[in-house]
Amino acid sequence: MKKLYFLVTVFLTVSFFAKAQMATNPGICMVTVDDSSKHNIIYYDKTQLNPTDSIILWRQNAYTGGYDRVMANSQTAFSMFLDMDTAGNPNKMLHRYKLQVWTPGNGYSVMGLYHATIYCAQTVTNYNWNSYDIQGTGGGMVTEYMLLRDDNSTNQWHVIDSVSGTVNTTTDPAVLSYPNGQWRLVTKWSISCTPAARYGNSETQTSIVKSKSNITNNRSAAISTFKTSGIKLYPNPASDKVVLRLNFPLAQGTTIKLYNMLGSEVMQVVLPAGQDELEINVSALPKGIYVAEIINASVKINKQLAIE
Repeated sequence: MKKLYFLVTVFLTVSFFAKAQMATNPGICMVTVDDSSKHNIIYYDKTQLNPTDSIILWRQNAYTGGYDRVMANSQTAFSMFLDMDTAGNPNKMLHRYKLQVWTPGNGYSVMGLYHATIYCAQTVTNYNWNSYDIQGTGGGMVTEYMLLRDDNSTNQWHVIDSVSGTVNTTTDPAVLSYPNGQWRLVTKWSISCTPAARYGNSETQTSIVKSKSNITNNRSAAISTFKTSGIKLYPNPASDKVVLRLNFPLAQGTTIKLYNMLGSEVMQVVLPAGQDELEINVSALPKGIYVAEIINASVKINKQLAIE
């Protein structure tokens, strides 16, 4: 009986281990934004998987907080996915992605850790962004963020500033000198992402060494410095109330939208036509950094707002 008990225990242990091995998740190497700033790119590593596995990609839903399925690939497919769904627009907000494995006979594994893209918000000369984040790890792998500028939108990028990986803001005082320019962030870190192109062969692999943010520009903020110079949002930082004041009353209303750093709209109010001042109650909003989008017939600009 002892021998039988031993054999059954070994069999169950080996079976459990084998299933656990087959259910191993592919790791996300890196998430980034393509060079047109239209789509997110997800690179992953599948070298430890069974050839019969299928790989499932999920993207967090900005409204529900849950995850929506956006890809199901064969294990032999190229280990890169271009998310062309408009819900994954990198210019609206950051996006979190997770991977999962499906194996015949074992079903779905648990989801892996999310990776979060870098979302950069520009407010005239100021740039604010979230850290490149891996669930449970945070953004500590980034040693430096570099701000790049393409002076005339000709895809000729160069570094104009760099900050520590623990910093999430910087400035370009020369913004208004480049009305046709565009800006983006890239990471500097010690990791190198090498997604396997195919399973079980020696194909050349692509080495990805930097994650890029969305591309921003100053088109709206540079429409007219005369029009925007008199638009004020104060106090900043604010605690319970903030005041929007225009330099003169307008014949049309002015809409103010507040977005959190995830890119989600958290408030929308309207300054009626003919008025030049509006008091906005922000006491119900969590403390943090927000982007205020101010839109009227004359101008559309963004201003950063801190709530303490």
